[in-house]
Amino acid sequence: MKIDTRGKDRYSEIDIVAVTNNIDCEGLAKKNSISNCICDRPERTVKCLTCGATFRGHAALVCNEHPRRINLMDVRLCPNTSCRSAYLMEFEEG
Repeated sequence: MKIDTRGKDRYSEIDIVAVTNNIDCEGLAKKNSISNCICDRPERTVKCLTCGATFRGHAALVCNEHPRRINLMDVRLCPNTSCRSAYLMEFEEG
């Protein structure tokens, strides 16, 4: 499948193939269980070290195996609009 790169569409042929191919989720899960992948770690409580706000999610970290992946629950800045600090700490309740 060829794509006209002169128009608005900026996707390459490789991007289209990656999106349209079916991915074996079970195989991916098995691979992640024996690797250093941190992408699918469980949700935790995150605390802003500047203002003290707490919320559920993940402090954004870079995975060694998937450095360009961005997860839905990754938070880079404090969600408190008056703070917006990047000093976040992730911890387990218990």
